[in-house]
Amino acid sequence: MEIVRETVSGDLQNDRIVLHVLLEQLPATPQMFAMFEDIADILEHTECSVLVLDLERVHYATSSFFAKLVGLNEKCAKRGVELRLCCMGEHVLDAFKVLKLDTLIKLYATQEEALA
Repeated sequence: MEIVRETVSGDLQNDRIVLHVLLEQLPATPQMFAMFEDIADILEHTECSVLVLDLERVHYATSSFFAKLVGLNEKCAKRGVELRLCCMGEHVLDAFKVLKLDTLIKLYATQEEALA
């Protein structure tokens, strides 16, 4: 099943959703908050056991993004969904690790690894 929204696109593969983040920058803007609303809406209306967010296009993210990501991880856990991230760029990855979020949310180098 193909999933297309303004801020994310992807598909449902078996019981796994893969979403590609379409935004290149994720500061605290209405567009970033809309992205998380889109993702929450997709989760609410789709049965899955894994949600993979492909962050390949994202080159910049602020603490607001990381805070919303933690909130998304909590929502996923409550629904029995495992959140996995993949294809994170170097600058975003550095911040992710400094915040020690790699101990909370699984991170993979490729989409294929995240789906394995």
